[in-house]
Amino acid sequence: MQHVENQVVRKSEKKSAEKSARLKQMFTAPKLEKFSTPVIVRNKLWYVEFYFLNPFDGKTYDRFRFTGQLNYASKLHEREKNAQALLQDITQALKDGFKPAKYDRLTLGKIPVAPAVAPVAPVVNMPAKVPTVAPWQQQQLPTPLPTTAPAQVPGTSTSTLLAALQEMADIMARGNGIATKRGYKTQINRMTEFLQQSGTDGTAQVDMPLHCFNYLHADQFQAWLLEEKNLGHTTINTCIGIIKAFLEKLFRRQQISFNPFYDVPWLKEGKGTNFIAFDQDEKNRIHQALKTDHPELYLFCNLIYTCYVRPKEICALTPADIDMQGGWIHIRKKTSKTDNDSQRQMMGGLKKLLLEYNVMALPKYQPIFAKICGTDKDLTARRRRVTDLWKKVVQDDVSKGGLGIKKEMYGFKHTGNVDYLKSLDSTSQADMLFLKQQNNHTTLETTQKYLKDLGMHKIKKEHITFGVF
Repeated sequence: MQHVENQVVRKSEKKSAEKSARLKQMFTAPKLEKFSTPVIVRNKLWYVEFYFLNPFDGKTYDRFRFTGQLNYASKLHEREKNAQALLQDITQALKDGFKPAKYDRLTLGKIPVAPAVAPVAPVVNMPAKVPTVAPWQQQQLPTPLPTTAPAQVPGTSTSTLLAALQEMADIMARGNGIATKRGYKTQINRMTEFLQQSGTDGTAQVDMPLHCFNYLHADQFQAWLLEEKNLGHTTINTCIGIIKAFLEKLFRRQQISFNPFYDVPWLKEGKGTNFIAFDQDEKNRIHQALKTDHPELYLFCNLIYTCYVRPKEICALTPADIDMQGGWIHIRKKTSKTDNDSQRQMMGGLKKLLLEYNVMALPKYQPIFAKICGTDKDLTARRRRVTDLWKKVVQDDVSKGGLGIKKEMYGFKHTGNVDYLKSLDSTSQADMLFLKQQNNHTTLETTQKYLKDLGMHKIKKEHITFGVF
């Protein structure tokens, strides 16, 4: 027995020694910093990766990835050539003493600047967060910023945060479509709402100077999006990414001393409930609950299911948008998510439902779903009302009078796509142009990616007639 234990101990010691040897081989040590040998990673996205010793603690390694323009090359031999060139440049830069700018920004960002207006949260008298640094690294740290905001510093912008963000949005939107501009406007509106609601003593946070917005506000903005706005992780990451890009441009212009969002953690993304289709049992239960007691919501859901129209676009529909004779529904540019008008084909069942509910007898320009959505000029407010009704009728637990189905109404759009494909002998028979039109996708590539996300990108097994040879 003792002999076996000794063997186990020796194997463990051998593994530890091998691991230490691998680490020694992986990392080289220049004069000041340590870094791993850069390597090319060839996944779905290509990039050059290396690890760099954190100069603050001298113990942990941070991972860095550089993509450059690698993924813009469509041909593999061109991408490989560009990757090798990027690898050579990064390797030479590290040998010449290159240090990632992240550490300089973190050093500056961790020293809070006293805001000229009331802070977002109680941060008064909070001690400055100064990173701990080994003695041999003291000379590498830049001179700390003063703990009070100066009246005017060369290279420091005197404009407000919101004005600076809007200026960057206008610059970065040049040459892009209306969808990009709308996206930028949405993120700035979220920042505006955050500043309006964050004041604890009535002070106007919307007038916060650009240079007073620090890393504490950035952290609280992310928490506000998550907890108060209840947005999904992907949406929050998109919002943070856009605001961060605006501030990065300001940083490069030397209008701010650091980017407050640089070390805000990226939220883990997962497929949300929007992409989960309804099964047949759930569709039957929802049909029984809505058909008689909530007919407007039943019609609303069927527009999503058969025409793949987004809920916010349905909230704006009027009888003038419906062509009963031609069998089309017109989605107008001003109410659409995309920057174009679109036509959606009506299925036979939907046409009968519209006639049954006598929709065309309504005033020509009156919203069809005013009863459940209201008539607010803000379509978001209308969308919120119908969402609240959906939650009450479908998502709430049975004990509260709901169905207990914890899925989003938007899932009917994906359910409709899935059911269309299931109705065919194989997905190879799918009319991709029809799906592109109904989903209002810009390109067929978008439609194909969309179907892949739904898990409908493969031919059914029973229709595969060939195998190995």
